[in-house]
Amino acid sequence: MYGVTWGRSVLAADRLRMICEYDALDAESVRKAQHQAGKAFVRVWPGNVLQ
Repeated sequence: MYGVTWGRSVLAADRLRMICEYDALDAESVRKAQHQAGKAFVRVWPGNVLQ
């Protein structure tokens, strides 16, 4: 949906938080896809992968 592709998810050691990586054109596309899929989220922000 909206050109969003899931990359991976990382669960914190305390199992209370999770960070999910997506490949998308912008953060708003991820918000729309998550909302339409009925998946809860707290924040979505753009970032770059450093290698």
